[in-house]
Amino acid sequence: MNGTRHRTKSSSRPSGRSATSVPLPARRRLIVGLLAGAATGGAARAQPASGAAGGFPNRPLRLVVSFPPGGASDTSARLIAARLGQRLGQPVVAENRPGATGNIATTAVVRGPADGYQLLLGASFLTVNPWLYKSAGYEPIRDLAPLGRPIYKRVVLVGRPDLPALATLLEQARRTNAPIRVASPGAGTLSHFAGELLRLRTGAPMIHVPYRGSVAALTDLAGQQVDLMFDAVASATPMIKGGRVKAVAVPEVARNPQLPEVPTLAELGVPDIVVRAWDAMFAPAATPPEVLEILRAHLEAVLAMPDVAAELRARGLEVGEPTSPQAFVALLRSETELWRRTAEAAGITAD
Repeated sequence: MNGTRHRTKSSSRPSGRSATSVPLPARRRLIVGLLAGAATGGAARAQPASGAAGGFPNRPLRLVVSFPPGGASDTSARLIAARLGQRLGQPVVAENRPGATGNIATTAVVRGPADGYQLLLGASFLTVNPWLYKSAGYEPIRDLAPLGRPIYKRVVLVGRPDLPALATLLEQARRTNAPIRVASPGAGTLSHFAGELLRLRTGAPMIHVPYRGSVAALTDLAGQQVDLMFDAVASATPMIKGGRVKAVAVPEVARNPQLPEVPTLAELGVPDIVVRAWDAMFAPAATPPEVLEILRAHLEAVLAMPDVAAELRARGLEVGEPTSPQAFVALLRSETELWRRTAEAAGITAD
């Protein structure tokens, strides 16, 4: 039940007295109490008891958002924070701290108190930054504890409106040695890394053209000043539907239901490229286990709400399947290794 916290009191027999020695009115109250406890026991187990972890939470929580205000990640963070606050019985206040490809927000949480009151809305940059910034000051797998399943932002490879078939474009670039201009929302972003992975997989000459955000990059793509770009489906779809940019392929194992007519890269002869951005909530790794358990249980309940999933889908986001913290850490390790190899092969560094 949203916003409701349950206290469960255990009853014990008074020392030196049998159950039948309890006065009749008290026995009646005891029986009624036991019956009520049996009736509500399932509900009490469905969410952590408020008395656990020293009454956590007993004051507002802060969710540090690593993105600027107004985007899909920010609005979804505020939606989830509001619902999480209702369940916890304390406000969860979202605070935007963008910059340095997520390092500012992440460092603030990692270096802050590990008491469960300061959380991070991180993203797939956590699998990139360890290799991009040698002096980031944190290691995500060591310093952060995932609280819930990822919220995915599907990606699409888009091209200028007059772009030929991808195979033709790649063949022309190899033959003429004229590099394909691949835009990104900024150096070190997942879009940048995906473009470098495309270059490494195809062997075609490409040049990275970084921008300050997706809007500027998409605008130049529509103006034919660059050739390709990996972008989130949510931000690219309006320009795809308007015919201003061309949807070339999706970097997925299967076609995207939102763009069912767009082939996968593997269908176009470029296998082994799967790129899916994600957001997720984290706490400092040193947070007490009982506090992590409370946060995970309530966050899972929020992400399982049908109306929350529907609102996220409307923003181009998709709630992942339920997963254990251990499975999420395995995902982090796998993606971190992929982008480490990509960074080393492409010579990408920000320090």
